[in-house]
Amino acid sequence: MSSAALRKGTTAPRMTAREAKNVVISQGVAKAYAFWFALAVAIVIVAINSDKLFAFVDQPIAQFEVSSEFVELEQNSVSLVLEPYIGQNFLSVDLREIQSALEGLAWVKSAVIKRRWPDAVAVEITEQVAVANWSHDAYINAQGDIFKPEKIARSKSRPLLIGPQDASKQDRGEMLMYIEQISQAISTYGLIADQLVLNERGAWTLGLEGGPMIELGADPDAFRLERSVKTFASLDDEAKRMVERIDARYTNGVAVRWKEMEVASGYEYSSNPLQQ
Repeated sequence: MSSAALRKGTTAPRMTAREAKNVVISQGVAKAYAFWFALAVAIVIVAINSDKLFAFVDQPIAQFEVSSEFVELEQNSVSLVLEPYIGQNFLSVDLREIQSALEGLAWVKSAVIKRRWPDAVAVEITEQVAVANWSHDAYINAQGDIFKPEKIARSKSRPLLIGPQDASKQDRGEMLMYIEQISQAISTYGLIADQLVLNERGAWTLGLEGGPMIELGADPDAFRLERSVKTFASLDDEAKRMVERIDARYTNGVAVRWKEMEVASGYEYSSNPLQQ
């Protein structure tokens, strides 16, 4: 066999598995170094231009976008809260501070504040809904929370609730539930519950719209309520106008107190139960 043939038939030595593994590792290390180097360069570039970048993003606030519709809350009150923040920086403005300021308004139940790049802040307000008057200087919402606007007014759609000074939110919620039950019960007689009082001793008193106060006692039940409203509803219109108070705390009847100014017309004050 010739030397040329011998050289032609000779093959190159093969790479061992360990050598191949070392090559892969070397390539991986090189890529890792390249990645971290590129990252370091990027950080340096960002650091050099950070002030310019931050200034570009942190624009002065140009407007507040209020998407809510108001019934009782005045737009001017909201504007007075938001105006001082116009011109403050978009990123550095304290959204919680704005939220707190808005929720400090009596008619605001909650507020959601969001940044809207590049220069606006979105505001969504949930307004309080007064379902009843609380005492004579506040309103109460359906959750039993008290809020006190500057102006308090009575409305036929809102009953008046008066409770102990230390009444809890749960207590107020129970009063709302109770007057709702009463309203449904007496509507059969064409009567409307105008106010409900719970005194410090735990005694209940119901006030009818255009009618008398009804003392239900500390442990009222449906029978007491029914007896009292049935008695009142059975009177003619003239007699109804003369009733000042009905005491329903008796076991088998009620006592009616007539208005003193009407005694001369022949109606006598009765302190005894009217048996039903």
